Amino acid sequence: MWPLFKRSLVGSYHQLSTKHLQRYLEVAFKHDNRRNPYLFRDTVLKLLDPPTLPFRKLTRAPA
Repeated sequence: MWPLFKRSLVGSYHQLSTKHLQRYLEVAFKHDNRRNPYLFRDTVLKLLDPPTLPFRKLTRAPA
């Protein structure tokens, strides 16, 4: 994803705008994953199985 993103900044987009940064990254991500037929399934599975947070870490006092 990053090589395409960096190349697009030099080629297509001559200036990086923080206002549109989310869109730049979205276009690069979609381009890199355009041939992955399981992209939606993989994304949903990652959302449904997040890493666990141990109780000790959850109840620890803030530093």
